[in-house]
Amino acid sequence: MVKGKTIGEFVEHYRKNKGYSQRELAQMLGYSSGQMVSNIERGEDRSPVIFCGKLMKFLTTMEQNHLQELISDAVMTKTYKKISEGK
Repeated sequence: MVKGKTIGEFVEHYRKNKGYSQRELAQMLGYSSGQMVSNIERGEDRSPVIFCGKLMKFLTTMEQNHLQELISDAVMTKTYKKISEGK
């Protein structure tokens, strides 16, 4: 099972577990370079929804469920932060 507490950690663990470089995973998902994967793994991309959608087709059901939980948690955290800031 792929582990991770954040979307970035999940992606990095999945990629390394499968033996892919950042560039290889990016190309599998239709990106021209590994920069997108690097950004996701480091938490620099704040909207990885399209990326995660593309990644889903390569995941097992358990992996899909875990990633969906991480996405849900990230959305809830972002929403709570905006509410607490009055935005």
